[in-house]
Amino acid sequence: MIILLIVFAKPWAFLRNLLMSNTKSRALDCTFEDEETEDTDSESDTNSSNILDLIVALFVCADRFLQQEMAIKMSLCQFAVPFLLPSDTQNQCTLMLWALRGIIKEWRPHSLSEIKGFVEENVVCAQIPLVSFVRLRNCSFSKSQVLNHLLSKSQQHYEFFCHRDMNGGSCPRKIANGMVEMCWYLPCGNMSIDLFPDAVAFANLRGDVCAFETQFAFLAKVSHTIFVFLDKFEENEQKMFVTYPPMDSKLFFVVNFQRDTNPDVKSSVEAVMAAQNLNRENLIRKSQKVNMARLVDMICSTIKKSLSEHSASQNIESMAKIAPELGISVDELTSEPSLSAEEAAQRIVKGIGVHSKLENYKAQLQQVKECILKTQSQYKLTAAMSEFLKAVNSKDYIERAFFLKWMGHKLDIRSRKYLSSLRHDLKKKRQLKDSDSIAKIDQKLLDCSLGLEHYMREMGHIYEASLGSGNKRHELPTLAAELLHAGFPLELLDGDASNIPEKWINDVLMELHKMAGQKSRLLVLTVLGVQSTGKSTLLNTMFGVQFAVSSGRCTRGAYMLLLPVGEDLRTELSCDFILLIDTEGLKSPDLAQLDNSYEHDNQLATFVIGLSDVTIINVAMENFNEMKDIIQIAVHAFLRMREIGKKTICYFVHQNVAGVSAHNKLSADREHLLDHLNEVTEIAATMEKKTHISKFTEILDYDLDLNNWYIPGLWYGTPPMAPVNTGYSAEVFDFKKKMINHLKGRNGDAFFDIPKFLEWISSMWRAVKFENFIFSFQNTLVAQAYDNLSKEFSEWEWSFTRHLYDWLDSATVQISNTETSGPETLEAVVATLQQDAQNEISSQEKKMQEKFKQYFKRKDRHVNLVERYKTDFMKSINSVQIDVKNMVMNKLDAAVQLRKSTSKVEDLHRKHAGMIEDKVLELLKNYKDRKEELSDEELKAGFESMWNKALVNISGLKERDIPSEMLKQLWQSFYNVKSKRHFDTLRQIKNVFTTRNIEQEVDLKLYICGIATRKFLEMHRKFLADKDPLKHLEALKSEFLEKAQNFTQLCLNQPSTEYINQSIGTDIVEAILNSKHSTEYSSRSYFQYNILKELLEKEKFTLFFKYIHNYERLVKKWIRRHVIQSFSKDLSLSKLKRKKLAFIFEKIEEAVEVSQCGEDGNPLPNNAESTTVLIQNLCKALSKVITLPMDAMDRIRFQNTSLCTPFTNNLKECLKDLKKQLEEEIDRSSDISETLEYVTVKPHNELFRRVFGCGKQCPFCKVPCEAGGKAHQEHHAAVHRPQGLCAYTSWITNILGEEICTSSVHGNGQFQNHETNFESHPYKEYRTYYPDWLIPPDRTVEASDYWKYVLVTYNERFAEEYEAKPAVYPSEWNNIDKAQMSVRKTKYESHFF
Repeated sequence: MIILLIVFAKPWAFLRNLLMSNTKSRALDCTFEDEETEDTDSESDTNSSNILDLIVALFVCADRFLQQEMAIKMSLCQFAVPFLLPSDTQNQCTLMLWALRGIIKEWRPHSLSEIKGFVEENVVCAQIPLVSFVRLRNCSFSKSQVLNHLLSKSQQHYEFFCHRDMNGGSCPRKIANGMVEMCWYLPCGNMSIDLFPDAVAFANLRGDVCAFETQFAFLAKVSHTIFVFLDKFEENEQKMFVTYPPMDSKLFFVVNFQRDTNPDVKSSVEAVMAAQNLNRENLIRKSQKVNMARLVDMICSTIKKSLSEHSASQNIESMAKIAPELGISVDELTSEPSLSAEEAAQRIVKGIGVHSKLENYKAQLQQVKECILKTQSQYKLTAAMSEFLKAVNSKDYIERAFFLKWMGHKLDIRSRKYLSSLRHDLKKKRQLKDSDSIAKIDQKLLDCSLGLEHYMREMGHIYEASLGSGNKRHELPTLAAELLHAGFPLELLDGDASNIPEKWINDVLMELHKMAGQKSRLLVLTVLGVQSTGKSTLLNTMFGVQFAVSSGRCTRGAYMLLLPVGEDLRTELSCDFILLIDTEGLKSPDLAQLDNSYEHDNQLATFVIGLSDVTIINVAMENFNEMKDIIQIAVHAFLRMREIGKKTICYFVHQNVAGVSAHNKLSADREHLLDHLNEVTEIAATMEKKTHISKFTEILDYDLDLNNWYIPGLWYGTPPMAPVNTGYSAEVFDFKKKMINHLKGRNGDAFFDIPKFLEWISSMWRAVKFENFIFSFQNTLVAQAYDNLSKEFSEWEWSFTRHLYDWLDSATVQISNTETSGPETLEAVVATLQQDAQNEISSQEKKMQEKFKQYFKRKDRHVNLVERYKTDFMKSINSVQIDVKNMVMNKLDAAVQLRKSTSKVEDLHRKHAGMIEDKVLELLKNYKDRKEELSDEELKAGFESMWNKALVNISGLKERDIPSEMLKQLWQSFYNVKSKRHFDTLRQIKNVFTTRNIEQEVDLKLYICGIATRKFLEMHRKFLADKDPLKHLEALKSEFLEKAQNFTQLCLNQPSTEYINQSIGTDIVEAILNSKHSTEYSSRSYFQYNILKELLEKEKFTLFFKYIHNYERLVKKWIRRHVIQSFSKDLSLSKLKRKKLAFIFEKIEEAVEVSQCGEDGNPLPNNAESTTVLIQNLCKALSKVITLPMDAMDRIRFQNTSLCTPFTNNLKECLKDLKKQLEEEIDRSSDISETLEYVTVKPHNELFRRVFGCGKQCPFCKVPCEAGGKAHQEHHAAVHRPQGLCAYTSWITNILGEEICTSSVHGNGQFQNHETNFESHPYKEYRTYYPDWLIPPDRTVEASDYWKYVLVTYNERFAEEYEAKPAVYPSEWNNIDKAQMSVRKTKYESHFF
C-alpha cells in the first residue's frame, strides 16, 4: 500500500511543483506542504524510479497541451526539455515540436551588444546551431555533468541535465534511454561573461548511441557539431562508425585515456578517425592530468572554433521535415485536430497586413459612423473571421484548443517579425533622444501587435452588429463563455479604444451564469502596477493561469480569466468563481510619449479598482516613484467605493526584496508608505468634499504588517541563463495562503453574482467614461488648467507692463522738463531714471514670480495637471522682464534724444525771442519818452516796422540730405562683403555684386531703403516745419503785441490736453479687458475662434486669403477696428478722458498749494518777485506730471508786474475755467480713431501682443501658435488646416494639397521645401527640421471641418491665386455646409464652453 502511494504521489508532486516553477521539483523527496505527499519516507529510495523515467512517463501520459505547459515550465526553471521522446518500440521516437512551440527565449548576441539590442524568438523558429552529445556504452564519466559544467561556466553552477549524482538520478533507467534532451545557452551581451557570442542549442542523447541509431542518424543530420564520449571502441561500435558516411569534420571524440589504456584502443580510435577523414583536432583526450575544468575548457574551445568555421544552422521547424525520412514521428503531424487547426490559422494569418490611410479614410469615418447601425447587419464576414469562427465553433474541443494555440503561436511569430526591426529603430531614436520619433515607433509597436485577443474582440463586434438585424448570432456568447470557462482570457476593456463592449460582455457572462446553474458569485481580484514589474507573472505563479508575460507584443487594456472554486472552499469564501483581472502596465515610459496615455492610465486604474474585491498593488522597489501616481489614482477610487458602501481589500506586494529579515528591516519604509497614503487621502478627500477624512485607514482596513508582502526577485542569477528563484514561488504561495485565510475571515457583504456584477460594470464604466470621478483625466481638464494658467499669466503680464508704462510716462515728462544747461544735467537725470527703472522692473518681476508660485499652491485649478509647463512659464516671466526692460530703456533713450534735439531748437527759439524782447523794450522806451499820446494804429505800425526789421537776419532750419545719409548706411551694411570703396549712386553699389544670392540681398535692401528714405524725408521735413524759428516767431507775434495773456492758457492748457491724449492708451486697454469683450482677449485660442467666426459670417475670399498670408497685419486691423467699435457702442471714451482730466487737475491744484511757500516753508511775500518764484516752484512741482513749455514760461515772466497773491487767486479761478473748458472739449470730441493717433501706448498694439503670442506658424499649414507664455519650448495649435490653403502643391501634378498636417505627420508621405533643400523628407520625421513644433494626431474627424469648408468653397479661387490646379478632396467634404459650421462646436469653441 505504501509503495502504491509513493508511485502515485511522486508524479503529482513533481508536476505540481513544476507548474509552480519550483526549481527543486526534480528532487523527488521534496514536498510543498501538500497533504498527499506528507506520507513519503525513506523507503521511497528503494522503490523510486529514475527522475528521467518519471519525466518521460509524464510526457507520454500527458495530452498535447499539458506537454507544452510542462516544457514551458521546465525551460523557465532551466531544465533540459525532451526533444526526441522515446516510445515503447525499439528505436522509435517522437520529435516534440508542438511541446517546444510555447518556449520563447530572449538573448543579446554580441553583434547587438553595443546598441543594447536583443533577440526574442520562439525556439522552434530561431536559427540556432545545435551541438549534440552522445556516448558509447562503455563510457566511464558522465557527459551530463560535463554539459552542466560547460553551461554553468559563466556563473554559479546549475544542474541543467539530470545525472547520476543527483537525487533520483542513480536508479537504473527503464524507459528514458533513447530520449534526447535539449537545452539552450543564451548570451547576455557581456563579452567577459558569455561563453559564446550567440545562442547555441545543446542536445543530450540518453543511453548508448549504438542502441539508438535512429536518434543518432537524426542528430548527425541536424547537428552543427557532435561530441562522442567513450573509453574505447567495441568491435560493433567501431564497425558502425567506420561504415557511417563521413560527417564533414563535425564529429569529435572525447576519449578517456588512462595510463593502462590498451594500445588497441588507440588504434581503434585512429581507425575510426581515418574512416571519417578526421584529424587530431577532432580528438579530445581526457587523461588523469585533465580535470573537469580543463576538459570543459577544451570542449568549449572546440565548439567556438567549429561555430566560427561553419555558420550554417537550421531551426527546429526545418528539422521536423527531416525527421519523417528517418522514421521519426512528429507530434504535430500525428494529430489530425492539430493539422486542421494549423491550416485554418495559417489561412487567417496569411491575409493580415498593416495599412494606414489619411484624409480619405478620416473623411469616411463620419459617414460610416452615421450609417453603421443600418449597414452593420449587411456586412459580410471576412474570410479570416469566417475561418476563425468556424474553427472555434468546432464540436471537437481538442481541435478547438489546438486551433487557439496555433493561432497564438503564429500571431506571435508574425508580430515578432515586425517588432524586431521596430525595436532596432527604437534603440536608434532613444540614443538620439528623439522623443517624437520614439512616440511614433511606440505607436507602430502597438499597431503591429496583432494577437488572439483581437480576434476575440472582433467576435464581440460581430455579435453586437448582429443585434440590429434578424440574424442574431446567438452562438457567439455561448462560445465565448465556453472558452472563458475553459481558462482562456476574455478582453474586458479594449485598451486601444478605451471602450467596453457592454452588450457583448453582458451576454457572455450571462451565458456563463446559465452554465453555472445560476450559481455565479464572483470574487474579483486585480493586480495593478508599473509596466514590467511582474504583475502577470505574479498571477500566473499564484493561480497557475496563463496570462501573457512575453515582451514580444505590447498588449493594452484589461483581461479577465475565470477560476472555478472547489467545493471545499466555496462555503468558506462565499464565492463560486475567482475572477482575475490582469491589466497592462501603467506609467509606461514608451506609452507616455503618446498624447492620451495619462487619460488612459487613469481610466484603466480607476475602473478595475472599482470592480475589484481584492486589489494587489505590485510595487517593484526600483519603480516606487512611478508608483506614487498610481497610488494617488487608487486612493481616489477607494474613497469613492467607500462612499457607496463597497469595501475593497488592498495588498501592497513589494517585489525584488530578498532576505529573511526584509519584513523587519523595512518597517521604516512601510511607515513612509503609510504617510504618503495619508497625505494622498487628505488631498483626495478635500477634492471629494469629504473633509472629515484625513487618513488612509479611514477608507480601508489597512494593517502595516498584514497588507504588505515582500517577495524576492524572480530570477536566480543573471538572465537569460538564470533559472527561476525557488524562493519566489515559495513566497508567492505563502502570500496566497495568507490572503485566502484573510478572505475566509472576511465579514463584509456577499460577493456579487454575475447579474449584479454586470450592473456594477455598467455603472462604473459610465462614471469613468463621463468623468464623474473627481480625479481628473487629462483630456479636457488639462486643457482647461492650461488655459486658466495662460489667462492668469496674461493678467500678470499686463499688470507688469501697465505699471512700467505709468512709470515711463512720469519719467518721460521728467526728461522733457529737464534743462540741458541747468544745474542738474540731463545725463544725471537719465542715469537716476535708468536705475529707478531697473529697480521697478526687478520689483515687478518678483511680484510676478510670487503670484506664479502662489498659483501653483492653489487646489482649485488642477495645477498638478500643468506641472510640466511650470518651467516654460517661469522662463516666460524672465522673457517678459527682458522685453519690458528693453522697451523702457529704448523709450528713455528716445526721450533723451528727443530732448537733446528739441533743446537745440529751444535755444534757438529762446535766442530769437530774446532779441525780439530787446527790440520790444527799446520800442516801448522810445514811445515812453514821447510827450504826445500815440494812437493804437500808430503803435501797431511801429511794432510792424520793428518786427520786419528784426526778422531780416533770422533764417530757417537747414534740411539734411537724407538720401545721401541712407546711402552711407547702406554701404556700411556691405562693409564686410567687399573692399572699402566710395560710391555716389545706388547703381554703383549694385554693379559691384554679381553673385546671385548677394545680388538678391542687395535688391531687397535697396527696395527697403528706397521706401525708408521717402518716409524719413517726409518726417524730417515735418519736423523742420514744426520747429522753424520764423514760423515760431510769427506764432508768437500776437503774444508780444497783446499784453493780457492767461497763464493757464499758455502753460497748462496744451500740456494737459497732450497728457490726456498720450497717456490714455493704457486706460483704453484696461477698459477693454474689464468689459464684456474681455473673453475675446482672454487667450490665444479663443481669440482665434472669434476671428474665424467673423470671417465665416462675412464669407469673403480676400479675408480668408489675408488671414492665411498676412495674419499679423489682418489681426492688427481687426483689433483696431474692434477697439473703435467697442468705444463707439458700449464704452465711453469721454468718461476715460474725464477721469484722466480729474487726475491731472488734482495734481496741478496740489502743485499750486505747495508752490505758494518758499524754501523755508513760509508763504511767499505779496510782490512781483514772488510771482516769479511761484511760477518756478510750480514748474518744479509739475516736472514729473506734465511737460511744461519753457518758452511760454519765459513769456509769462517777461515784463511781469503782477503781485503774488492776486496772481495766485486769479490762477485758481482760471484753473476752474480751464477744467470746464477742457471738459466741454472732451464732450465735443470723443472720436476714438483720432485719439488712437495721439496715444503713446497704442491699445490695439498692446492687445495684439497679448493674443499674438510668439508669432510662429505651423511649417505646413501656417496656422499660428497658440501656446501660452513667451518662452514656451514647443509650439502647438488646436486646429490645423489643409495644406493647399497656404500654397502647398504636388511637385508632380501641381495640384493643391488636401491633407491636413495632423494627418500627414502620422502618415507615410514625404515633403520637400526650402528647409530640406527641396529633397524629400518623411512627414513622420518632421521634427528633424522643425524640432520646436508639436503636431499631435487629430483624434476626431470634425476638428478641421472649418478649414475643409473653406477649401471646398474657395477651391478654384485658391488655385487661381497660387497658379495651381484645384485640390482633389474627399467627396464627404461637400456635405459640410455653413449652417452646420455655425452651430457645431469646434475644438476652439469646446475649449471654453
